[in-house]
Amino acid sequence: MHLRATLVFLLVLIGSSAVFAQQTTERFEAGVQFTVIKLQWVNELPAGFGGRFTYDLLHQGSFVLSPEAEVSYFPQNRFGFYGETEVLAGIKAGARSETYGLFAKVRPGVIHFGGDTFRQIYGGAGTNFALDVGGVFEYYPSSRITLRMDMGDTMMYAPRTFFRTPTGLLGPSGNFHNYQAQFGVGFRF
Repeated sequence: MHLRATLVFLLVLIGSSAVFAQQTTERFEAGVQFTVIKLQWVNELPAGFGGRFTYDLLHQGSFVLSPEAEVSYFPQNRFGFYGETEVLAGIKAGARSETYGLFAKVRPGVIHFGGDTFRQIYGGAGTNFALDVGGVFEYYPSSRITLRMDMGDTMMYAPRTFFRTPTGLLGPSGNFHNYQAQFGVGFRF
């Protein structure tokens, strides 16, 4: 429900993009981020870090369309949990002013589950399709620095049962919705 409200809010703001205006010549951005994801079906809440690269492909007035790619890693803890790696690439579209930007994002990719405990309990590592859909808020303290906050639903698809529970029962297959938040800083050039 909250994701739908956020997307509607972002679409309204994107539709009123004539209110915004920013003149910038820097089209590339490289950034780092801290991220956390609530993996519903394995009941994990791993925190991680990663990097992102963005290119402003289209910048018409205040409207911006940017392809971007991102890699995040969730380190394994001392008990062997976590150890996921997420790779996403897609688009970010929205409105940008001199001081802030509001965007919608759609980024397909994959997530790899590789922690020791996951491999032992669930019969090996697994890589599955992921789709990150959500919103992005950016604040620009200067023309070359971006502070960024992402929120969204990272959907994962398991075409078959790909793990077993500790009791030996098969785990679920299908689509899984997982809330993900990120906080980062980017440098435009």
